[in-house]
Amino acid sequence: MDYSRLIPETAPEDLFACIEKECERFRKGVLSYRAASHEEAEVAGYCEGFGGDYRRDRKKRPALLWCSECGRESVAEWISAKSCHGYGLSYGIGIEDDFNNATGEYQDGAEMHCPACGENVTLKSATAMNHGHTDQTFITVPTVCGSYPVFTVFCAERRIYKRSVHYSAVPFEAYVIDGKKVVKLVAYRRGFGGGWYSLGGWQQLSRAVDTMCAPIMYWRTPDLSGTVLENAKLWDYKAQAYESGLFYPLAYSRLYLRHRNVENLITAGLGKLIGSAIEKGAKASGYYGGRMECPTPNIAWIDWKQAKPAKMLGVTKEQLRWIQKAGWKLEEWEAFTACKEELTPEEVAEAFALIGVTSIKTLAEIQEIRGKVLKTARYLRRQNEQAYTYRDYIRAVHNLGEDVTQDVILWPPRLRAAHDRVAMAARYTTDRRTKEQFEEMSRIAQGLTWKHNGIIIRPAATPEELVQEGATLKHCVGGYAKSHASGRIILFIRHERRPERSWYTLNVDLKTKKIIQNHGYRNEMLPNGTHLCIPKEVQDFVLAWTETILNPWVCLLYTSPSPRDCS
Repeated sequence: MDYSRLIPETAPEDLFACIEKECERFRKGVLSYRAASHEEAEVAGYCEGFGGDYRRDRKKRPALLWCSECGRESVAEWISAKSCHGYGLSYGIGIEDDFNNATGEYQDGAEMHCPACGENVTLKSATAMNHGHTDQTFITVPTVCGSYPVFTVFCAERRIYKRSVHYSAVPFEAYVIDGKKVVKLVAYRRGFGGGWYSLGGWQQLSRAVDTMCAPIMYWRTPDLSGTVLENAKLWDYKAQAYESGLFYPLAYSRLYLRHRNVENLITAGLGKLIGSAIEKGAKASGYYGGRMECPTPNIAWIDWKQAKPAKMLGVTKEQLRWIQKAGWKLEEWEAFTACKEELTPEEVAEAFALIGVTSIKTLAEIQEIRGKVLKTARYLRRQNEQAYTYRDYIRAVHNLGEDVTQDVILWPPRLRAAHDRVAMAARYTTDRRTKEQFEEMSRIAQGLTWKHNGIIIRPAATPEELVQEGATLKHCVGGYAKSHASGRIILFIRHERRPERSWYTLNVDLKTKKIIQNHGYRNEMLPNGTHLCIPKEVQDFVLAWTETILNPWVCLLYTSPSPRDCS
């Protein structure tokens, strides 16, 4: 069958009105400017939005402005580039702006309001506009042709020149649902340079890989009556999940074709839960992970043999009502299922509010506080500490053989001080065998040493060095000697120019190639309770190291006849 005839050839007339509503960068125009003579300024119209008329002020050089949103021309003061501590500043304009209620200078690239119409604009020099300013996005338009639901992805482009604006939208790819089969057609392919080139027509692919994922959707949805998705509650799912970015139309359609009773969960108002479950299965694809793809969902924790939502989820009707009211996503659901045997939905909600969803999942994994999750959450809130700090403390206490049944041990008056105490105590509990295993693992892992962009990474050499790292950075890594020896290794991230100075500590599971944790001083927690973020340069370094060094090294480690062959 020729599926290409089912695809719309042109975009809807109000496509860009929809895009401007959905996409922030399309709501912002360009205000171009250039230096002008006083004679040119005299010709330009006076704008009431200015507090002053720069056409006749001979002491100031005028600048000619043009707005892409209203198409009007106006005059401001030209500001030449200045020098500041050896660094050149951009040209700009000076105005008294009534819309911003401000008087001052605006540099090239500044975000402002057009003084003529008040719309949001970006200030750009006319020279930079020689080749135009381009905004591009993808938008999905759902249609029905006969009995076939069709999702057509359009590449929409707005190009702003010095005195004009051009809009274009071309069909990029399309998905046709034919019974239980999904057919994918493409009109463009990615070349070796990373750019896209036209195929000159539609080409049907042998595999319908979903790269549409959670798209920007055209606001007008067709009637699905008479199609295979007639009872899928697709648009109900969109109403529940779209604003949260969890609307996966094709993945959900595939899920419905496999499990028709998923529509019962949508009827129950659980669209966010389903959407986030689909999102979890999405993965990066293409060159450098430039696009996402979403395989057919396989949500194993739903009992697809049941029909009623409560039984499908394995909860009571009361619990289901609470989940519906709270609008839980997958993260909240996983935290709830981890401790639903000991907490009511109301208590789970209280715990979420106290320390967050992720922290509750962490606490639920700690055996020593089974049945005491809510009490521990309240304790952590009073202590102003994180769940992973408490988890590290409990692990260290357990390894030291202390009695965790005592409340004073389980919930010490000062968690941070107790955490640091047991971390240092780990130094004296490392036996000879563990030390030998530790050093052997460090020798094997020398192949993970790497330098990149002024940052180095290397494995911890001895248990004593590990303890010193924990003492310097005020975290619990000093008690991880046995973990390191067993293959959950500890590596030090440091500046190449100061390799002796502790900076960040990375914990990696070699068997799974999973980054367990990465922490710096006090686990990024200041004494006043402020939680800091790991610098982007460190995050990028770890990501590059994982892809370049860790993944191939681990593959070699577990395929070599002997671990010694990998050092």
